[in-house]
Amino acid sequence: MENYSHFGLLGPMGEAARTDWMRKRMEESRRSAREVAGDSGSVFLAGAPVAGLGSPRSDIDLFVVSDSITAASSRQIGRNGARFDVEFIRSSEFYSLVQQACSFDVCASDASQLGRMPRARLDLVTRFLLSEIVVDEDGRLAQLHAELVANRESFDHLSIARHAQDVQNMSEDVAGALLNGDIMSAVHQSRQMVLRGAEAYLASKGDPYLGEKWVFAKWRRTVATPAANLLHLLQGIPSRTPDESHRAVLEQCWVSQDLTVMAATGYSYDPISSPKDVVRGPHWSVLPWRDGLLVTQREGQGVALSREGLLLWAVAHGRSKGEAIKLARSLYVAKGVIATVSEVARYYDGILSAGLICNISDQPDSAH
Repeated sequence: MENYSHFGLLGPMGEAARTDWMRKRMEESRRSAREVAGDSGSVFLAGAPVAGLGSPRSDIDLFVVSDSITAASSRQIGRNGARFDVEFIRSSEFYSLVQQACSFDVCASDASQLGRMPRARLDLVTRFLLSEIVVDEDGRLAQLHAELVANRESFDHLSIARHAQDVQNMSEDVAGALLNGDIMSAVHQSRQMVLRGAEAYLASKGDPYLGEKWVFAKWRRTVATPAANLLHLLQGIPSRTPDESHRAVLEQCWVSQDLTVMAATGYSYDPISSPKDVVRGPHWSVLPWRDGLLVTQREGQGVALSREGLLLWAVAHGRSKGEAIKLARSLYVAKGVIATVSEVARYYDGILSAGLICNISDQPDSAH
């Protein structure tokens, strides 16, 4: 690796040094937490370092939960050269929020739970899930944490649905930017789509910590055998000319679909980045609701698919009908799902007739 230290760039920290830094920072955090709490409430530590991420430049968050707090507030303190963000939260509000995240109630007819759980609130609950409780005199915080852990499956579904809804919203922004001829905005927004899709996929793998800047660190520790092609697409595609930029937008729309499909279904496969024949429409989005999986587009059309049907739609992209059916059936078998060639072929024809996939030459001008 080339050394750029003469430009003022820092080199990588060794694992032993990082471990020692983490130990010292956590010790100081525990002492600070007890000082901040006093007799007024319970405290938990959270943030990237507590979640196994972060660096010596990272803050540790101290959350004070108390009945005596009248309104949420925050401040920053320093201890021995370390910086801590202190958040004060009213107990009743915090307990209500966490309990809302212990169930997954989003369905096609009522997605209001996502409205009550925007990204900022999901982030707080996720930090609590991955936190270390330091002060908890009455045991209520530990009891709440145990309830959240016991309902982890529902929480993970909620996290995936939140990210998937964000991907859909971003897809609409990408489509709007393309219609306006604003290719650079489309490139930027499609990049955000991929990272949000990656967060959904990582949440499905049990790594739910939020923050797009942590996607690659989480990917390295969580995805045991990452597909080289998927990792390449996740890293982003350099683009210089307008045509290259437009192609990058398409590929990032498609890979965000792949990531949300894998998150929603539990299946993993190697996406195709440069399709030659059959393609998915780039502006279709996947919404993993409690009562089924919905593939929807910006104009409001929606098609409900089974888990295996959604996988078939995904792997049909860039493959011939025969290749898609063969791959889908092999993935089904690995999950213990048996389907004949003729059954999968009929489902494929249904997806095709519904307009969920088409020949690349049939895509509208804004999509190829």
